[in-house]
Order: sequence, then C-alpha cells, then structure tokens
Amino acid sequence: VALTWRPRPIGAGLLAGALLPFVAQVISALAQPVPGPTYFGVGPGEAASAQLTIAGGFTAWFYVYCAFLAGCAALVPVLATRGGAAEPPLPRLRSGAAT
Repeated sequence: VALTWRPRPIGAGLLAGALLPFVAQVISALAQPVPGPTYFGVGPGEAASAQLTIAGGFTAWFYVYCAFLAGCAALVPVLATRGGAAEPPLPRLRSGAAT
C-alpha cells in the first residue's frame, strides 16, 4: 500500500509508522536473556549428571524477518525523496469531444 500511495512522502510516513512495532519486536527478542537450567526446574547437579546444556540462539526465520525489515526500512528514504518510478501522467481530455 505504501508504494502506491500518492503523494509518496505520505506513503513513506505510512511505511515508517508500520515499521515501528516490528522493530520493537526485534529489540525485545534481542534483549531477552538466555534462561538457565533452573528456569526449567532442573538443578545444576541434575543438569550436569544428565549432560544437559541449554544454548540460546535465533532461528533462520528471525534473520529472514530482520532482512525483510531492513528492506522495508531502505524503502522509506526512497519514498520520502520522491525517488523510484515516476508518477504516471494525467490523461488529457480532448477539447470538443462528446462525453
């Protein structure tokens, strides 16, 4: 919707406003600490005897999501500076033509 909005600076504002909650979600995911074994109800001795290790990381979908957000964020200045494809000209009316 933002790419077809006329005038384009309004589309840039629409896209920037839509990106805010998505970026907040990424920041929230990055700020969460990795839980230890006690979070899951397993004591340190029990985890060591069971050779249990808990590692934190992000899935491939998280990185795809971040790439999508980066692509959308790259479109904001293009739309704001009226870059991209030119707007189509308005159709001309013929003078004296019957409607």
